[in-house]
Parts: sequence; C-alpha cells; structure tokens
Amino acid sequence: MFVAPISRMTNRLADSVNVYTNGNEAVAAEARAALKSTKNFHIENRRIKSLDKDPAVDGPGGVLVTLEDGDVNKEGFIVNTLSFFFFTFFSTYFIAVIMMREGLYVASILGTSA
Repeated sequence: MFVAPISRMTNRLADSVNVYTNGNEAVAAEARAALKSTKNFHIENRRIKSLDKDPAVDGPGGVLVTLEDGDVNKEGFIVNTLSFFFFTFFSTYFIAVIMMREGLYVASILGTSA
C-alpha cells in the first residue's frame, strides 16, 4: 500500500501529518509500523463522518474533518490515494477505468485541531 510513501511526501509540505485510516485497522497497523515518528505522523483510526471546506480559510486550502464521535480536526489540505482497476471488454474498442476510494486519507496539519 501507499501509506508510508504518500505520508512522507506530504510531510515535506507540513510540520506534521495526520493519517486517517477511516476505521481500517489493517491500514492503521501498516502505517504505525512504517511511520515510526510520532512527532511527524499521527495515525487516526476513527471513521470519517464528513469533510468540509473551512470557511475561516481563504483560497482552496482549509478542510474540516469531522470524525465519527463528533470531534473536528482543522487541516491545511487533504491528500488522498485511490484504488483503481481496469475493466476491459472488446479490448481494442473499449477500456473503462473505475476509480474507488480506499480507506486512506492523509492530511497535513496547518494550525490547530479543534
């Protein structure tokens, strides 16, 4: 999976990174094993209830991450990896690429958690 490389690339843009696993314990275990620095990386295993634009932040940045228990984290931006597979039939005539969300969200912290 891409947890460690995506998280490390994101950490180049921010002081610390929250790794949201959306309740996927297998992803959380992999992330904990690969990302040993608790100073730079925080593994958040609660499910995500919603993602909203932070109205207090101008421009495209600023995301409010609401978790299943009602806690809200303020993030600077979100990085998301997607699972995808190719579905083909009549291979010379038609190829469809179907993208599906995986239980992985990576966000940098710019500011404080609410």
